[in-house]
Amino acid sequence: MPPPYAEEAQPSVLLHHGIGFRLLVSIVVFSLTITLISTAVQLYLDYRSDLSAVQTQFNAIEKSYGDSLSMSLWTLDKKQLKAQIEGIKRLPDIQFVEVIEVTANQDRHPIVSVGQRETEATLSREFPLALQRESSVPLTIGILYVETSLHGVYNRLFDRALSIFVSQSVLIFLVSLLTLFLVHRLITRHMKRFAEFLQHYDISKEGETLVLERQAPEHEDELDRMTKAINTMSSRLKKYSNERNQVMETLRESEAKYRRIVDTANEGICVLSPDKVVVFANARMAEMLGHTGEELTARPACDFMFEEDLSDLQKKTEHRQQGLSEHFERRLRRKDGQTVWAIVSGTPIFDDKHHFQGSIAMFTDITDRKLAEEEVQRLNQQLEQRVAERTAQLETANRELEAFSYSVSHDLRAPLRHIDGFLELLQKSLPLPLNEKSQRYMDIISSAAKRMGLLIDDLLSFSRMGRQELTQAQVDLGDLVQNVIHEFEPETRGRVIHWQVAKLPVVTGDRAMLRIALVNLISNALKFTKHRAQADIVIGCQRDNAETIIFVRDNGAGFDMRYDNKLFRVFERLHNSGEFEGTGIGLANVRRVISRHGGRTWAEGKVNEGATVYFSLPQGNDGSVS
Repeated sequence: MPPPYAEEAQPSVLLHHGIGFRLLVSIVVFSLTITLISTAVQLYLDYRSDLSAVQTQFNAIEKSYGDSLSMSLWTLDKKQLKAQIEGIKRLPDIQFVEVIEVTANQDRHPIVSVGQRETEATLSREFPLALQRESSVPLTIGILYVETSLHGVYNRLFDRALSIFVSQSVLIFLVSLLTLFLVHRLITRHMKRFAEFLQHYDISKEGETLVLERQAPEHEDELDRMTKAINTMSSRLKKYSNERNQVMETLRESEAKYRRIVDTANEGICVLSPDKVVVFANARMAEMLGHTGEELTARPACDFMFEEDLSDLQKKTEHRQQGLSEHFERRLRRKDGQTVWAIVSGTPIFDDKHHFQGSIAMFTDITDRKLAEEEVQRLNQQLEQRVAERTAQLETANRELEAFSYSVSHDLRAPLRHIDGFLELLQKSLPLPLNEKSQRYMDIISSAAKRMGLLIDDLLSFSRMGRQELTQAQVDLGDLVQNVIHEFEPETRGRVIHWQVAKLPVVTGDRAMLRIALVNLISNALKFTKHRAQADIVIGCQRDNAETIIFVRDNGAGFDMRYDNKLFRVFERLHNSGEFEGTGIGLANVRRVISRHGGRTWAEGKVNEGATVYFSLPQGNDGSVS
């Protein structure tokens, strides 16, 4: 059973447009053409044969009647001549026979004739009638004129042609009908089935296959191969359709996802055509410009720009055409006339043939940042003004401080020198020996004056440390430490001190200032280990990629870590001056020196177990310590 979608073929359509009909017409036309050609050839041959028979008949007449007619003409026996030519007239197709006398002057005189002379479709021949004489040359006495009608030949040819044509036409028609039947049975009905199947083929239906209504041949033929090919094509098309549907569904989902991403992006996204017309703009882009997406589409980009920026827009478009991507700042004009600043990332768009199709740009709104930068610039200008004012004030203060330092150095030292001088005069003027109490008073006055002198020196040094200009140079810390230790040898003579000095780096800095820092640190280490039977002092180094750390460790009195924040303050002391002398300015000086070199200072310690003071110097770009 054919499937329900198979429609009835219209007979008129098959009759006039089917392959069978065209094949039938072709066979008929070809067969008729061959038949006509072969018939024409046959008739021509028959015509030649009939003409040859007429000639043969003429020859026979000449041979059979020539001598007897010559004798009858010589004797002018018209009756005999008449009887003879009537005998000729009775031969097939003979139309007219006449005996003509020829005189000595070659004049012709008809003697007797039989039949009717015709003007067309005839074939005639003249036979000389000669009298054989004893002399060598026969004497021509007349002529026998015989005329044959060709109508009989033509009629026979026509009958023969009609017979051939009819018989051949009947044969051609029967053969064509048989051919049409066989072609329809073996080919065209299956071709119709192919057409119906393909015409009503539904790629969405499963299990739909083509089956031909015919007895399976013993061996596979062309129709079987075509059926298999169509079924294979059908299955491949369905597979492709399913894959395509899956791809389309994936593309739709992907498009929807990226559409959501584009529409919800924080950056404005805009696509321009090659002539700088907006093709697409997302919601954020429309929001930045104060328009709707429909208002932006199909408008020139210059509508949203300032006139003085149009030349730069043309330049950037030329860069896109050259395949260049760029990042730049652009100001845009909103619908309400306000200015929007954005960072633009422009990228060209090319087709498969590398033809320029436009560009896509992402706009990051930096208006708030621009406003903040303007505010910062305004504040910087104010700050610079204030800095200039403060600098002037500091310069004035420095001059006053220098004047104060000069006053301290001279005016404050003068009373101390007077105290020390008059104390010495008093000691010489008093009777010796002094009692113990008086001597103690004198020692206290002398010690206080000396301590006041040291305090003034330290204050001046601390003051100069903040104002003194840094002189950058290469400083070998190892060599500098050895020089400082050597300077303390007179003070440490008689003490048991174990020095452990590591290999120290070469740094970039102010040698004089770094020497002051090391003098203060080593002096503290010696001072706070003076009650130890053996002083252990370690000077070492730690390095990393960012900075170099120098430390001085001792086994002295140490300190309580709860008060480590006081160590580097001016006049702050964690031990009383009766036990360990000092002014409380040394570590403050160390911090100021290291701070001016860009480093850090800190300390670690434990009561009665020693202390470690650290300072760091930053690494330079070349790996040296600066």
